[in-house]
Amino acid sequence: MMEIMLVDDHVVLREGLRATLIRLDESIKIVHEASNGQEALDWLADNNAVPDIILLDVKMPVLDGVETMKKLAADYPSISVVVLTTFDETQTVKEMVQLGAKSYLLKDAEPSQIYQTLKRVSNGEVVLSDKVVNQIFSTPTEPTVNLTPREQQVLQMLAEGYRNKEIAAELYLSERTIRAELTSIYNQLGVESRSEAVSLALRQNLVK
Repeated sequence: MMEIMLVDDHVVLREGLRATLIRLDESIKIVHEASNGQEALDWLADNNAVPDIILLDVKMPVLDGVETMKKLAADYPSISVVVLTTFDETQTVKEMVQLGAKSYLLKDAEPSQIYQTLKRVSNGEVVLSDKVVNQIFSTPTEPTVNLTPREQQVLQMLAEGYRNKEIAAELYLSERTIRAELTSIYNQLGVESRSEAVSLALRQNLVK
């Protein structure tokens, strides 16, 4: 018998999931349903309960899945957590798995896949798809930029320590134009400051 807690802020989804799991395996017991992480933690504390598995959503009010996972990992390490969500951003996937989630599923998964995952997790397995594994071990790629000759010149002078006023004077342009050029450069590099722009430009050999 698997004792499972459902933690998701969508009532209809919880009801459908409960019915589906029990239909697939009558020995499954849904011990509790919570609409957010805080409700789940309160119930665990109030009932001194330790279900086998918690099916946990990520985006929820009051206390989201990531913060709930942190508390579960610290206070209830024996409970296996299977994430079931619509969100598959790489950073969230990495964080949840690093915190100890045994599996990371999307809500469009087939009921049979969810059930088989729960069974395997209840037997002590970590069940991660190839996509999730790739997300966990992927290295963030830096943006590819295509600067104009003037933007390249401005960036080079920025790296050499020129101030906006000095760049404007050197290139016979207004400071307003230089600020516009810098905004374009920052946007292309995905940065927000001069120091970040110079650091990234050096890493990508965009400046000498």
